[in-house]
Amino acid sequence: MRVWYILMTFPSPTETFVANDVRALRRLGIDVSVHALRSPRHDAEQLLRERGLAGLVVTHGTTVNAMRGVGSICRHPVRAARTLWWLVRHSARPIHLVKGLVLLPRIFNLCDRVERDRPEVVHLYWGHYPSILGWLVLEQAPDVVVSLSLSAYDLLRGFPGSVPVAKRAHLVSTWAAANVGAIASKGVAAEAIYVCRQGVDLEHLKSRRFDKIPRRLITAGRLISTKGMDDVLRAFALLRSKYPDATLVVLGDGADRRRLERLASHLGVHSAVLFRGHVAHDEVFEEVARAEIFLLLSRDPDERLPNVVKEAMACRCFVITTQTPGIDELIHDAVHGRVVPQGDWEGAAKWAMAALADPCTTHGMALAAQNQVIERFDLVRQMQGMLGRWQECYARIPSEMTASNLKLQHPPSVALGSTDR
Repeated sequence: MRVWYILMTFPSPTETFVANDVRALRRLGIDVSVHALRSPRHDAEQLLRERGLAGLVVTHGTTVNAMRGVGSICRHPVRAARTLWWLVRHSARPIHLVKGLVLLPRIFNLCDRVERDRPEVVHLYWGHYPSILGWLVLEQAPDVVVSLSLSAYDLLRGFPGSVPVAKRAHLVSTWAAANVGAIASKGVAAEAIYVCRQGVDLEHLKSRRFDKIPRRLITAGRLISTKGMDDVLRAFALLRSKYPDATLVVLGDGADRRRLERLASHLGVHSAVLFRGHVAHDEVFEEVARAEIFLLLSRDPDERLPNVVKEAMACRCFVITTQTPGIDELIHDAVHGRVVPQGDWEGAAKWAMAALADPCTTHGMALAAQNQVIERFDLVRQMQGMLGRWQECYARIPSEMTASNLKLQHPPSVALGSTDR
C-alpha cells in the first residue's frame, strides 16, 4: 500500500510525532512518502537523519513545483474556477482566502501527481489548508482513499473547509477520544471517526538503562508563553527552597528563551538550570531517562495528550502535568502521576517535593506510568490500527463507486431496488 502524508512543513523540529508515524509505517513495510505544501527548512536533511528517516521521499512547495501548479491551473480552467469558488465559500476570514490562494499552485501540482501516480491513500495530517487538496482528490480521484486528521488545533482554530472534506472523507482520525464529540457535532458520521493516538516508539526503551540522577527534574517543549515554562521555573525555585541540590534541565528552544533565562536568574536558580536548546530526539530520551521528575505545566488551549509526557512516562519519570482536555485518557491522577490545574505551579512544586520525600511511592507510580504507555500508546500498534482502517476503506471503494454510478444512471424519482425500473 502506498500512503501519502500531506503536511504544511516537513520535517519540523516541533512535530516529532509526524516523523514517528512515518518511521513506524516504514517499519511495517508501507511505501510512505511525505508531501509538504511549504518550502523546506534549511535543516531539513539534518532533521531527517536525526529521526531515522534518511532516504524518505519528501517533496516540498518549491518554486519549481509552484510553477508546475500554475501550469496545471492554466490547463484546467474549469477545475480551477470550481476550486476557487469552493475556497471563497469556505473561507471564514480574509486570511483563509489569502493563504489558500498562495498555496493553490502547490495544491494543483500535488493533485496532478495524485492523478498520475494513484497512491492508495492520501492522508491529510492537518485538517486546515491541506483540506483544499483533499477536496480536489475526492473530486478527481475517487479511487483514492482520502483520510483527514482533526487535531485540537484544527478544531479550535481550523480552516472552515475542513468540515465539508471531513464529511466526505473515507476516514477521519483524531488523537484523543476527547475530540470525538466535537468532530461528530460538525456532522461527521460516527463510524468514520477513528481514535489513533500519537504513540511512543518503544524501540527507544529496548536495552535502555534508567540511571536516575538524584533530584534531577526535566521539562521539554517549545519555549513560548503558552507552554508554561515560566511556571516550571517558579515551581522549581520553590522546590529548591527545600532541596537546594535539585537541578533542572530544559529541553527545547523558542522566542521566550532569553526571558526565561532572565526569570531563572531573578528566581535565584539560574546556576541549577541547564537550558539545552533543541536536541535530537534520541538525546531527549537519554536526558529524560536520567531524570526523576518530569514537569509540563502547559497553558496551551490546543494541548491534549502531549507526546513528550508519554515519552517521560515511558522513561519511568514521575510526571506532573496540567489539566487539559482528555488528559485522563493518559494519566489517572495519583496512579500514573499528578495532574494540577493550569497555572498552579505551587501545587506542582508540592507534588514534586512529595515525590522526592517518598521514593518508594514515586517509583511505583513511575512503573505504572511506563506500563500505561506500553499497553495503550505503543506507536507501532497504533499505526497498525490506522493501516487496518485504511485497508478497510480501500476495499470498500469499488462498491462505493458502483453505487454512485448506479445512482447517476437512475432518475432521482426512481428508488434503486424498486419494482418500477
